[in-house]
Amino acid sequence: MNEKITKIISLAENLIGTPYHYGASTSDQTSFDCSSFIQYIFKTGAEIELPRSAILQAGYEQGQEIDPSQPENFQPGDLLFMRGSQGHYRDEFFNDRPIDIGHVALFIGNDEIIHSAGGEKNKVIKESAKQFYKKINFVKRFII
Repeated sequence: MNEKITKIISLAENLIGTPYHYGASTSDQTSFDCSSFIQYIFKTGAEIELPRSAILQAGYEQGQEIDPSQPENFQPGDLLFMRGSQGHYRDEFFNDRPIDIGHVALFIGNDEIIHSAGGEKNKVIKESAKQFYKKINFVKRFII
């Protein structure tokens, strides 16, 4: 596995249990929302500067789009985007395809993700990605 991906996953695992807070700042690692968590681990672990929100991370000009209907092709380090309670869509990012994005998670392999989850979970957690496969509508790979 690529060294940058290994660093990102290790950093993400070390942050498991960190509280969720919608709108949390990346500079304050005492809490994260889904996109500030991703922004922080990519900047700290791989020196990749991503935009602040999930919709902007998905629409970011860098990275390679991966077919979301083919989870067998997901690789560690991929970002999985899905509809969420704070979801938005912007067709101009997606060649006029209306894609609802309100949540982002880090795929770590073996059908597992790490993400900052709100609601009942309300913290950074590692869990099975399988329960999300039907909800994922966009996948981006930033490290090849």
